[in-house]
Amino acid sequence: MTLLSILVITSLLLGLSLHAQVVTIHVETPGTLSSYIPTNKYQITSLTLTGDLNGTDIRYIREMAGGDVNGKVVFGKLSVLDISGANIVAGGDYYYYDDYYSYPGQYSYSSDNTIGNYMFYNCTKLTSITIPNSVTSIGNFAFIGCGSLTSATIGNSVTSIGGDVFRDCSGLKSVTIGNSVASIGASMFSGCSGLSSVTIPNSATSIGGQAFYGCSGLTSVTIPNSVTSIGGEAFYGCTGLTSLAIGNSVTSIGNRAFYGCTALASIISSNSEPPVALEESFENVGANKCKIYVPVGSKQKYEEAIGWDKFSNIIESNDLGNINILLSISSGESGAIELTMRKGDTFTFKVVPSIGWKVNTVMYNTLDVTSQLDAQNQFTTPTFEANSTIRISFENTLSSVNQFQSNNTKVYSEGEFIIIEGAEPGETVSIYTESGALIQTTQATGDIVRINVPEGHVYLIKTVGKTFKIAL
Repeated sequence: MTLLSILVITSLLLGLSLHAQVVTIHVETPGTLSSYIPTNKYQITSLTLTGDLNGTDIRYIREMAGGDVNGKVVFGKLSVLDISGANIVAGGDYYYYDDYYSYPGQYSYSSDNTIGNYMFYNCTKLTSITIPNSVTSIGNFAFIGCGSLTSATIGNSVTSIGGDVFRDCSGLKSVTIGNSVASIGASMFSGCSGLSSVTIPNSATSIGGQAFYGCSGLTSVTIPNSVTSIGGEAFYGCTGLTSLAIGNSVTSIGNRAFYGCTALASIISSNSEPPVALEESFENVGANKCKIYVPVGSKQKYEEAIGWDKFSNIIESNDLGNINILLSISSGESGAIELTMRKGDTFTFKVVPSIGWKVNTVMYNTLDVTSQLDAQNQFTTPTFEANSTIRISFENTLSSVNQFQSNNTKVYSEGEFIIIEGAEPGETVSIYTESGALIQTTQATGDIVRINVPEGHVYLIKTVGKTFKIAL
């Protein structure tokens, strides 16, 4: 056992109380997590783990996060779990036992580099989790019933995601899916009524049946060109969905895929050949108010195709390629994007700069509308005129330093730790990979924050309104 581990255990024993606790632990030997937290596991609210974790450790974490080995609710308080620096390995005891769906019972064990079936099922206290970059697959029902979970980041190493992964996570608001995932699984986000945004990566080729069933908080969806099929009832009952952009590779849309999307006002399809959409694919979407924008020369094809013939507002446009553009700036001191928008419509856009960039100006035609951005960095244009333009300029705010100080706050690296001194209680500290993927967000509880991260990497740290780079 290392000196650091002994100090952690000593501090836990000395500080044992009914108060919430924030703990960082390195597990040297798989299956031994409980030995580091012998008495106060139900009081820990934030836990960062490194080292190797097996099924025995996962069972212990489940209990800390409010769900026991049978999925029943227990009294754990763990809400923030960071295992980005840990490895999930095979071995140890089973962490979940299901005697309802199978006889004589299904036991869930850990596997190398896998978030397994039911791994965090019904962990009712979890609000955020950071998944290790080493994880390559996520099993069925992995987070089902985690009603307090608000955000999730799936890394670029994950290639396979099972079904029902986040089903009924009603508190889930945003999800980032890495760019190696091949498909959005069946019922993956079914019942996630709080989900407002999700980015479907260009690696995905299909969206499974009921993938976003009942996600009433979704307002817009862009389906990338890599996707070829949308499953039945994929967006069934997404009553908040107002706009939809369909990539040019989609060839089939399943039955009732968008059934009950009553607020859907515009559909943009960049495919000159209408995807096969069954008669009920767009049932009850308010056909009289929904506009369909299609490539020039394909209007008649859409009007005659089954599933599309119910729409009377099919509009041909040359400007489909200018809609839902994702800007990525990777170098330089400044940058800008300028779009030419189509005539006769209004458009609401949201400015989402990359990590380390800030927006300087937003121009609509010759007018500076920067001051008109709302709290969500959104702006709704007036009705477009011919050759209307939107221009957004950016500034690079990233500093490449290994020590940073602003006012009373100092940030630096020390061994395998990133240290923040002088932080105000409640100050948010976000850590990203060098490519900009969020790996951890924490809040200062004292004037010194120590965050354990793997060495040999470059990190982006965002705090006190600034973003900078640190190499360990």
